[in-house]
Amino acid sequence: MGPLTRLLFLSLFLCAACGPGAPTPAETAPFRAAVEAYLAAQSMEMRPDSFATLAVTGDTATAEVQLAPKGDSYGVRPRWQFRFAKKAGAWQVTGVKR
Repeated sequence: MGPLTRLLFLSLFLCAACGPGAPTPAETAPFRAAVEAYLAAQSMEMRPDSFATLAVTGDTATAEVQLAPKGDSYGVRPRWQFRFAKKAGAWQVTGVKR
């Protein structure tokens, strides 16, 4: 196997090992709205910043969400695990692991 072939093989292997990547904004939009509603109901001055993962199975879903302080670009950015269920056609937060 030549050096170029080895490099190509290594590149393909590393790409496959990295996984599919973060979900797109279109995929996370209904879940972002559910997280925003949850945070508002809990009187938390936080907002969803980014989704690291999103797994949907039928009418349930899980996501790891990076949160950020509302109205501020600095501060602690915790990552929480959210569980969702689809109720009356809309996604709602059913559980949170901090």
